[in-house]
Amino acid sequence: MPKKLEPGEHSDLADNKMSQLENGSWQMWWTVRLHDGRKVRRPSQGPTKGEVRRRARAAIAELLATSGSSWKTSAKLTDYITEVTVPAIENARLSENSKRQYRRGVAMLTGECELHRHNDSLKGHSIASGTKFRALERCLKEVAQLHGHESAHQSRSVLSRYLMQELLRDELIPGDPIRGVSLDFGAKPERSRGGRALTVLQRRQVIDYLLELDPSDGLKVKQQGRWSLEHRVAKRQSAIDLTLLQATTGVRVSEANALTVDDHLLEEGKHLVVNITGDIAKNSVARRVPLLLDSGDAVAERLRRRRSSAPAGGFLIGAPADRTKMWESGNCNKETAKLYQEMGEMLGIEAFEKERTHIWRTTLNSLLESQVSEGRRAALFGHDAEINRQHYTDLDDISQLVEVRG
Repeated sequence: MPKKLEPGEHSDLADNKMSQLENGSWQMWWTVRLHDGRKVRRPSQGPTKGEVRRRARAAIAELLATSGSSWKTSAKLTDYITEVTVPAIENARLSENSKRQYRRGVAMLTGECELHRHNDSLKGHSIASGTKFRALERCLKEVAQLHGHESAHQSRSVLSRYLMQELLRDELIPGDPIRGVSLDFGAKPERSRGGRALTVLQRRQVIDYLLELDPSDGLKVKQQGRWSLEHRVAKRQSAIDLTLLQATTGVRVSEANALTVDDHLLEEGKHLVVNITGDIAKNSVARRVPLLLDSGDAVAERLRRRRSSAPAGGFLIGAPADRTKMWESGNCNKETAKLYQEMGEMLGIEAFEKERTHIWRTTLNSLLESQVSEGRRAALFGHDAEINRQHYTDLDDISQLVEVRG
């Protein structure tokens, strides 16, 4: 049985089997495990067996020295997507529904569509030509035209998170050319009434993304500036945990920021319950809210850890620099706005272009419509039934209600 390779090790070149090709040259396949744990299998060829082994040793040394990137910018972009992007999606800690959506995004980007001919897909491009801004813009605009805005945003999230990030890691591009750039996908359908809600799948994608997200990702030590790296990481972590809390309970941002660890996060049997007391409720009416729908244990454990790390009498969220103080609303809004813009781009959720923290009240209210009476839903979110109908019910898309029943 072959020895299991550890990071930095490769197969024994002296023992690897060689085969002679029709042109008289020799070929040998070898395996190396890169420092990041990935296993790479490649062939080497040469006029003699000794030359094959020399070339194999040189190739292995280059792979290990360059963190495993053996790609050149002249390589086909679709080959890179097949060998790097697709495995990155499959190995990510995502729900199967999220992976299915991302696979569909890959198919639209590469023109593997059974319904339409994609003239501006990434198929036929090299890594160098396919990562130019105009090429990516044309590709995404075509997806929007053929499949709709939501599909274009999903495809953009695949580009940013699973193609551009991998290309950056392999040092094949200097930066993501479309990151932070607003792309015009054409006129959007008019909305007639009601709030904006996410689907079951989109909500699950957000929760998965936030649970996986490292708050230090993308942040660098500044040579100058008011805030340290530690403080900026704390701000982002606070925004992440605040959003997880709202995505699973629908509490208002003002109520969430007022929660203290001693009085407002309670254990009831095996369940975690947010206790909105009258002094922090917007309408002064107390209510208790459990973690709703398929929130799972991961969010509850995240909130429990945050509670245990707070100072005595401190706030569950709290000011990033001092959790004995409430997070100032202006600073909170700025930090969460950045997070929502990031999620909109990375997850392809169009609603996050404009919607912010109130989207969770509409989302949860709409998803619970087929399961919970209007009166109980209104009480759960702290408003009357008429306000519930007018402002917190998305009537445009009934597919999410079918998903809930299914």
